[in-house]
Amino acid sequence: METSFSTSEQVQNEAFAKNPSDPLLREWEKPSCNPVIPIPADVTGNNFRDPTEAWRGRDGLWRVGVGAEVGGLGSILVFRSADFLRWERNAVPLHVSSRGIPELECPDLFPVAEKGTEGLDVSTPSGPGVTHVLKLSDLAREDHYMVGRYDDEADTFVAAEPERGVDCRNWHRFDHGHLYASKSFYDARKKRRVLWAWVDETDGGGIARGWAGFQAFPRAIWLDADGKRLVQWPVEEIETEEAGRPAVGDGGGGRRHEGDRRHRELPGGRGGRLRDPKPRGGRDIGPEMAAGSAGALRGKGRVRARWSRPVRAARHGLRRPRGAHGCVLQGVQAP
Repeated sequence: METSFSTSEQVQNEAFAKNPSDPLLREWEKPSCNPVIPIPADVTGNNFRDPTEAWRGRDGLWRVGVGAEVGGLGSILVFRSADFLRWERNAVPLHVSSRGIPELECPDLFPVAEKGTEGLDVSTPSGPGVTHVLKLSDLAREDHYMVGRYDDEADTFVAAEPERGVDCRNWHRFDHGHLYASKSFYDARKKRRVLWAWVDETDGGGIARGWAGFQAFPRAIWLDADGKRLVQWPVEEIETEEAGRPAVGDGGGGRRHEGDRRHRELPGGRGGRLRDPKPRGGRDIGPEMAAGSAGALRGKGRVRARWSRPVRAARHGLRRPRGAHGCVLQGVQAP
């Protein structure tokens, strides 16, 4: 499913693989019934886009969430379908934000195990040992997430930290900087949930450089022991893919860009927990404070994330948690 324009209105269209047995799914066809979800009458500002990955409830119906502006409020509308062609809107939205955010983009709803690091299929319902994560993008700014309980009968989401409110800008963040439009998927072969995200570069040098933005390293994510935050670590394939390869973006003259392995060391190393130190009055630190205190910020408008060895963790006062590998990133708290 994708967002398209129909007579200048944002609508949701579908395409089906011509050959589902093709592992690369190289050919697609669109049914004549598109758009399968036209823009609802109460959506304002022509803001109706970014469908989630579809999941199936225990009643056998498919669900998909779509970002929308309803009455000036950023909302996530849920639509249900038995055949993936005819969709009906749920009476209650999955989430409604504050008036400061008229449109929410790139929503994502996925289950996480309350214990362990293995990922779960998107249709796994909340229940004993399983909770959910709702991720929202703040209108071309940053990505924010909240852990909570998803009810697949009412299609509602109850936050684990209601004190943070409905404004997603007060929720947790995956990363510091302009990491945006993330989407996750379940890797059934390795039983992990992988997050992809886009990094925008706003320093004005895109034309001379030849690009303005790039895909961040894919990262495996799982729930922290506190049940409120996510743990994340770059996927293991990066270790083998980078071995012996030249720098990315070497445009001649020996110039090396952000693809250079020299820029890829995260203070704390594998297993560093960025929330354990409590500087500045004993508060937990989020990605912004952690990056600044660990010296990971370099240059204008970008973060050169670095990961290296556990010895670097000791140097910065970070602790390796027993039985866990990754970095716990917490939303930046207000002063």
